[in-house]
Amino acid sequence: MKISSSPPSLFASSLSFSICVKTLCGRSFFLSLKKVPFERHFQEADVICNSTQLLFKKYQLELDDPFSKKLWSFMRTIVTKIKTRAALPVNLEDLETVANIGTARLSLPNFQ
Repeated sequence: MKISSSPPSLFASSLSFSICVKTLCGRSFFLSLKKVPFERHFQEADVICNSTQLLFKKYQLELDDPFSKKLWSFMRTIVTKIKTRAALPVNLEDLETVANIGTARLSLPNFQ
């Protein structure tokens, strides 16, 4: 009784390819994406950015002020969820853009 009509080497290579694909596309692959934000993380980042922008407007802080930049840097560090922190813009100047398009679109490399 034959298992496969193909030569053994081809069968063995297709079996190893199958195992490799299951490993890459399975649960372990998605668990390896520790810093890749999902939709909920972008939504949390949007709330943080909008709240920060309101705070800056309330206290009349300019985005190019060194104190504002240090404050934004500190605020990013206290976000405990790694994926939400990854969704936040690094540059404070991007807060105005986030208000218009959101953090998800801001993170796209070719979005204009």
